[in-house]
Formats: sequence, structure tokens, C-alpha cells
Amino acid sequence: MQKIETGKEPNHMDDKWIVYFQDSWLYFHRFLTGNCIYKIHVMCQELNCEIDKVLVNGDSDQYDFDEHNELTFFEELFDLFINSKI
Repeated sequence: MQKIETGKEPNHMDDKWIVYFQDSWLYFHRFLTGNCIYKIHVMCQELNCEIDKVLVNGDSDQYDFDEHNELTFFEELFDLFINSKI
């Protein structure tokens, strides 16, 4: 949960994501456009936290949306974020 609350600020132009946590929601914005692509709701009870909603922008004018692979892409992106690789 600490990693989620800390988020991620871009350090240089090669960074693609801004990630921040606010009011139980974790936001993934594209760095260059500022568009919010994913919005993840995190529920915490005592010592356990879980993701209970993942909202996807879905606007193909704002990014390359692929409804058939979107969940897989989000899972990979979230894993990279948690492991500090983005």
C-alpha cells in the first residue's frame, strides 16, 4: 500500500506515466498528454487491501485502446509500477 500511496512522478522525458493516489483511487495518466487512462479503486480493511474496480478510459482518440488485450496490458503495467520498473 505504501507504493500505491507514494505514486510515481516522471523523472525524464522517456517516462510515460504519472501515477498518483487520491481518495481511495489510484490514477494512471499518460505523461505527454496528461490523459487519464486507468482509474483503480483500492479498498482497505484493517491490514488487507484489494482492488475492487478498474476503470478504463477507452477513448481511442486519446490512446491505442485494444479492448481484447486491455486487461492484460493493465496487469502488466500495474506489476511494473508495483515493482518500480516504470
